[in-house]
Amino acid sequence: MTYLEILTDICSRVADPDLDTYKERAKDHFLRAIAMLINEGKYTESDIAGFVKIKDNLNFPNGVEDINALKVFKILDFYMSPGIDKDVIITFIENQSLNKISALETLQPSMYDVFIRRAGGTLYGVNGSTPTFVFGAAASESLTLTFAVAGSTINDDAAGNFATMGFAVGQKLWFVGVGALNVTELTIVSIQDDAGTNDQITVSETILADAAISGVLEGFTVLNMKYIEDIDDSGWVDATDLQAAANFQLTYTFMRTCIDIASKTLLDEVNL
Repeated sequence: MTYLEILTDICSRVADPDLDTYKERAKDHFLRAIAMLINEGKYTESDIAGFVKIKDNLNFPNGVEDINALKVFKILDFYMSPGIDKDVIITFIENQSLNKISALETLQPSMYDVFIRRAGGTLYGVNGSTPTFVFGAAASESLTLTFAVAGSTINDDAAGNFATMGFAVGQKLWFVGVGALNVTELTIVSIQDDAGTNDQITVSETILADAAISGVLEGFTVLNMKYIEDIDDSGWVDATDLQAAANFQLTYTFMRTCIDIASKTLLDEVNL
């Protein structure tokens, strides 16, 4: 069903099938109907497939994550990628819970907890003492590194030890320094410790050979966020098919419900 067909259906209920008068009002009421049903929990994720998004690699530098660019309408879940060996319990809390948490020791985060709250377009993370999950740069060392010729390995040519530095499987790595590294973000797949000499990290990305690079290797554990994107029609035109296989937006049943709500609202408005 195209966007034009939806708007025509709505406007036809107020004797405006050619959309001469109420097209913009129909758009507004249709989008409001979608948002209302989501706010009231009267949907499934498959109903609004085009608005459900995943943001990965949230690392909360200094315990703060800016999500303004994502246009988040509603946060559904936080989770760690499968296969990461971390005993972490992630809890999304409301801002009004902070006073109670700070006052009662039993509610405060343990070493396994990550509390996340939202204030506007910013997420704030809170964890306990000696936490399993560390926000931001969980490890940072000045190293002389060799990016090996074969595949995706990083060697520390100094007397370092990647594991004792705090790097771990599943972390993301950033390299900051001098050298022709062709990627800035790497994912640790495995760590080989060799008594502090020539330790090796294997990452999932392919990197170029580059010897004796001096710089800082930073590692951090990341979270993923599932959310509903803000409800708008900025990417739709009259011909947009909201059920196209290549970009499925809304199920037909959910769409019909929104059309009925928008039509009734518009009819009430016109009859005032």
